[in-house]
Amino acid sequence: MRFMFVHKPMSILSYDKREQKFGKDFQERVIEIARRKAYLFEYIQIEKGHKRYYTDLYIGDFPHGEVRLWMEAESWQPTDLEIAKKIFRTVEFLKP
Repeated sequence: MRFMFVHKPMSILSYDKREQKFGKDFQERVIEIARRKAYLFEYIQIEKGHKRYYTDLYIGDFPHGEVRLWMEAESWQPTDLEIAKKIFRTVEFLKP
């Protein structure tokens, strides 16, 4: 499994182009993480003839490009993404 996170990303995918990147069968859910609105995407891509499973999380106002944290996990095993989603739910933003 590969796990990535970017705090205050300099650039992110445009919200209206998400279907292009994730594919038409992606699943999108709006959830709450650390008392903030978050966008969770789950999708599958075929790589080298095999399914590769992905989950992306954008915490903040993703449609307007104001993302505080972007996290992504990918694996050849779909069960690994359940672990990633548990990690996503542990995020907290500390007060400066």
